[in-house]
Amino acid sequence: MVISGIGEVRLGDQRHPIGPGDLIAAPAGGPDTAHQIANTGQVELRYLAISTRESPDVIEYPDTGKFRVLDIGRGGDNGFDAIRAPGDAADYWQGE
Repeated sequence: MVISGIGEVRLGDQRHPIGPGDLIAAPAGGPDTAHQIANTGQVELRYLAISTRESPDVIEYPDTGKFRVLDIGRGGDNGFDAIRAPGDAADYWQGE
């Protein structure tokens, strides 16, 4: 929910203006559902974000082709966090 300021929300290839009182829902999924909020105004854009924070999570960055695998761990453990680009892949048997 946008609290103050103005901006735009990107949902897939579409961009929509946003402002105070606007409520935005962004589904999980592939590049067609990528979402991003950007400030297009002259003052700070403030919004309240609510998430399920499901873990583990796989996040795709369609603009760069990168992906992130995140497991926040249980009970405050460090868990696992890795960000990779397509060329970073290693063969399953490499080094075994």
